[in-house]
Amino acid sequence: MEKEQFKLVTKTKKLSDEVKKHLSCNDIWLIENIGFPERMIGIPIIFAEPIVVKSNFIYVGYSMYNSVLQYGIDIKSKNIIIWNSENKTRFFINSTMNQFLFSSYSYETFIRRLIRKKSLGDYYPNYEIYAYLLRDLIFDIDNTAAEKGGWYDLITEMSMGAI
Repeated sequence: MEKEQFKLVTKTKKLSDEVKKHLSCNDIWLIENIGFPERMIGIPIIFAEPIVVKSNFIYVGYSMYNSVLQYGIDIKSKNIIIWNSENKTRFFINSTMNQFLFSSYSYETFIRRLIRKKSLGDYYPNYEIYAYLLRDLIFDIDNTAAEKGGWYDLITEMSMGAI
């Protein structure tokens, strides 16, 4: 079932008891009632059917563009991560499911309302201003995400005008 919650497109998932035993009540409620964003830092997710536990990782899905990049939740830290199944590396996205939802919402709203409407002027030559604003939004939600990992990389690319 798809929902447009907070203007963020999400997909709710019914979780198995095996998956639930590794998550907090809050995370279970969020995934089953609000849903997992259909995009991770702008990249579409192909969802696993069903969501499963793989070693120390709750496997939610994979990148539409590269199936080696698997999305999910680290069981020990509860961080939202990308797991590269080819070279066995872990890539940080957010510290918690709550922060992931809020960061994703901020990014989608940021793109939709500011860049597309040119609220701060054309993206070029104002990309540094847009990157700075996105960094502030993400920092206020999850300062770790603004300083390393996927959100940090996106902000860095924006600040250089690469995207």
